[in-house]
Amino acid sequence: MYRLRSSCIEQRITHEELAAMVGTMRPRISTFMRRFRELGLIEFSAERFLIVKEVKLSAYLGQGG
Repeated sequence: MYRLRSSCIEQRITHEELAAMVGTMRPRISTFMRRFRELGLIEFSAERFLIVKEVKLSAYLGQGG
């Protein structure tokens, strides 16, 4: 059975902290996070950990997402 690779990020990072890490503003991070969640590229576990669907996200970014 083929299984897509996912990573679970358990460290709590605010949108403000993430924005500072990548050099943008918090509203842009919120927009991208919402879009990525709607496209099924990321999700949140019951414990509120971020789960990144690596293969899907890489494919999306590779096509100029």
